Amino acid sequence: MNNDILLAGLVVAGAACQWFSWWTRIPAILYLLILGVVVGPLTGKLDAEQLLGDSFFPFISLSVAVVLFEGSLSLNFRELKHIGRVIRNLVTIGCVVTCVMCTLSAGLLTDVRWGIAAIFGAIMTVSGPAVIAPMLRTVRPTPRVGRILKWEGILIDPIGATLTVLVYEFLLSYYSGDENLQSVFIVFVKIVAVGLFSGGFVGYIYGLLLRRHLVPEFLQNVTTLGLVFLVFTGSNMVAHESGLLAVTVMGMVLGNMKNVDLRLMLHFKETLSLLLISSLFILLASRLELQGFIDLGWGGVALLLIVQFVIRPLVVIICSRGSDLEFGEKVLLSWIAPRGVVAAAVASLIAMRLESIGMKDAPMLVSLTFLVILGTVTFECLTASRIARRFKATEPDSRGVLIAGCNPVARAIAESLKKNDFRVLMGDDSRSDVAEARMAGLDVYYGNMVSEHAEHNLDMIGLGKMMAITPDSEVNNLICTHYAHEFGKRNVYCVSTDSKTAVGAKREVMHQYRGFTLFGRKTTYAKLASLMASGWKIRSTKLTEEFNLQNVLERHEGAITLFAITPKGNLQVFVEDGQMKPAAGWKIITLTPPSQSADDEKTEMVFL
Repeated sequence: MNNDILLAGLVVAGAACQWFSWWTRIPAILYLLILGVVVGPLTGKLDAEQLLGDSFFPFISLSVAVVLFEGSLSLNFRELKHIGRVIRNLVTIGCVVTCVMCTLSAGLLTDVRWGIAAIFGAIMTVSGPAVIAPMLRTVRPTPRVGRILKWEGILIDPIGATLTVLVYEFLLSYYSGDENLQSVFIVFVKIVAVGLFSGGFVGYIYGLLLRRHLVPEFLQNVTTLGLVFLVFTGSNMVAHESGLLAVTVMGMVLGNMKNVDLRLMLHFKETLSLLLISSLFILLASRLELQGFIDLGWGGVALLLIVQFVIRPLVVIICSRGSDLEFGEKVLLSWIAPRGVVAAAVASLIAMRLESIGMKDAPMLVSLTFLVILGTVTFECLTASRIARRFKATEPDSRGVLIAGCNPVARAIAESLKKNDFRVLMGDDSRSDVAEARMAGLDVYYGNMVSEHAEHNLDMIGLGKMMAITPDSEVNNLICTHYAHEFGKRNVYCVSTDSKTAVGAKREVMHQYRGFTLFGRKTTYAKLASLMASGWKIRSTKLTEEFNLQNVLERHEGAITLFAITPKGNLQVFVEDGQMKPAAGWKIITLTPPSQSADDEKTEMVFL
């Protein structure tokens, strides 16, 4: 098949797997691995090394560097306040325990020599954001578990890669007859020194340039990408395998510098990482040799079970001692420890080098590594969400609503949603409005909704929609733009402030900066405020076969439909040009005139 068709198909297939993952709520890694096995060893349609030639391993290495850098940008030191000790233990004590136990298990259960087993043990310490991030999006663990897994996944990659290089260097010295550990120590010092200095120095200098606006916005993404490649390859030239540590440090320095706007960079890197992750897993899985798994026999299966059910739980028990993690959170931490791109890439590179010095069983290292990758990814992707729910280690369903504004209109809407069992969090920088909302028993954030303080202190757990309900259209649009990435544009809504059906090209805010128009364009904030002040009330009505939405609107002439609640308890919003068709069993929330008969009062809930 033509190479350009294969490359195009690779991108399209990766995007399809990601979309299918979003639809089925199963991490995309599983679909990517299955697809890679199908197009590779099963059908022979894709030969990764033939497709990319000598650029295959450089492509893998640079892709891993980008993924690590993108992940490290999100590592905020504030998150370490309550979980820092657990993370420190996992990347130190946990790393050593994992390495030793995986080495012993591989040496005792399989036919590999102890040198190969030691390298395998070192490789098994890595995890990585390429596999953790997609799982976190699907599993949605509690914030503490999510942060621990994110930090561990990003920090452990350069640590595990460095450990693997040290074990490899020791084996070279041992098999060459030179058992002097001085050379291994020198390699370790060079890797750490070069990685820390190059990553820290370049990250800090680049951060200063961004802070002083010396790099124009349209060049920031390509400049950042170029610097990541430069730091990674330059560090590796000075000290082999120091590049992963360098790009991780660079990202952490940039991510924690004050007054450096990284939003454009984060959005670009997230998209690029998604593309690279999709391609990497398909390419690496396509290189598998099924005979290698068969040769491992039942010893390989036993090794996989020990890695998943014995070693990881033991590591979590040791590293979480003395912490305030709950039992369910520890169980989920023990359950999620997949291996991914870094493990596959390092195993493939080390195996090639070992073969070149005459170790004929070196390919078994790749088979063992991919066995654990396939096993942990498949098992954890299919079961992690159930385990999280079973042990109550997951965030509540995103049924709640974040409301920007604590004015009378926003408070009335918030109260009606709260009485229908939806979590509501309101935010405003008006002291008097916030005080009124608190007196009404509503959860409130006092401050600017797009401030840095809000970024780090808003409790977003369980919130799935955002509604901007203020009389200022500019404020509404700014808030919608800010929170569209957090909630997804389909879950961001904005009240109208102009009743005209067409406000003109000069005044119309571009659609990408607006949320969906709440309740229709003609239902403006001013109109809602006026109606509520004149006695209109928000009511909740249960629809039946005999009493449908049309009957509700006929009974309450001029009523404004606000929300609908499905039989499963999901909140739907009436918007401009919406297509919602509530049926029997749904609940409708409307703003209705004050006149109401006694019979109507018996069948409806009234929210003042």
